Amino acid sequence: MSINLSGTLTVQVIQGRRGPFKTAKLATSIGTFDVKNPILKQFEPGEYQGNFIIEQLKVKAYEWGGGATSYLDAALDW
Repeated sequence: MSINLSGTLTVQVIQGRRGPFKTAKLATSIGTFDVKNPILKQFEPGEYQGNFIIEQLKVKAYEWGGGATSYLDAALDW
């Protein structure tokens, strides 16, 4: 099941251990979600407004600095 929401996709470049990569945040009326997908390589950094189809939401977590961080990851229908 998917949901169609209007929102703003903010693409940014992050400097990681293995070099720079693109990531995004999707701000919608129901919340803000992280978006990580190789297709983001095609986007220039900036804000993109539109309607987005969210196929799946996942809670993801990682350990960093002696603690743990969790976030909501959105899988979009590109």
